[in-house]
Amino acid sequence: MVTSRFQLGLIATLAVGLGFSLSSSEAVGYPAGPVVSLGANPVWSDGGLVSGSGTTEVLTVPVGQTFIVTTLSDQRNSMNILENTTVVMPYQSRAAYESNLFSRGRAHLQIDGGTTLKLQNNSGSSNYYYIEGYYAQP
Repeated sequence: MVTSRFQLGLIATLAVGLGFSLSSSEAVGYPAGPVVSLGANPVWSDGGLVSGSGTTEVLTVPVGQTFIVTTLSDQRNSMNILENTTVVMPYQSRAAYESNLFSRGRAHLQIDGGTTLKLQNNSGSSNYYYIEGYYAQP
């Protein structure tokens, strides 16, 4: 079989075109959910004491951010987590205490930007707490 110059040129052109179309390009990833933000260290934590049946403001989340609560540990296992005045995690919650998600740092409770994270003590006695999480972009 005799191959003409035209056929060789066509094969070479197709091979180069295929090579360019299959060559790698720069990978660009887009997050599927909240991404860590707020500088080099977005992790935040706080501890303190809530008296009697009181409520304390723990954190105001900046507009344009969200805050993800990962851990809540309190002395009497009786703290509600509030977003402004709405209870978003009651102390009786199975996820909070029976599954130990909050005490093990495995929780993922989102607090929206522009709102205040509060803790409400339901024990009737003073209650020490530790809470932590991280800032993320919504």
